[in-house]
Amino acid sequence: MRKVPNRLWDALCSVVKMEHPSVAGLLRRNGYGYEADRMDELSEAMRDAREKEEKTNARKRTHRPR
Repeated sequence: MRKVPNRLWDALCSVVKMEHPSVAGLLRRNGYGYEADRMDELSEAMRDAREKEEKTNARKRTHRPR
């Protein structure tokens, strides 16, 4: 998997967090169905990546050597 620069990651997170109105909803409302579908895919991928990152961080916290 490729590493994403922090600045790009932060920008993607900001776009995905926009729920009301969502970027995909705005695109779809203006006739950009294909682009809206890509935004939905991006949002889903970002949520999956965040969940994976949170699980990894949680595992690291529970396995601290004493």
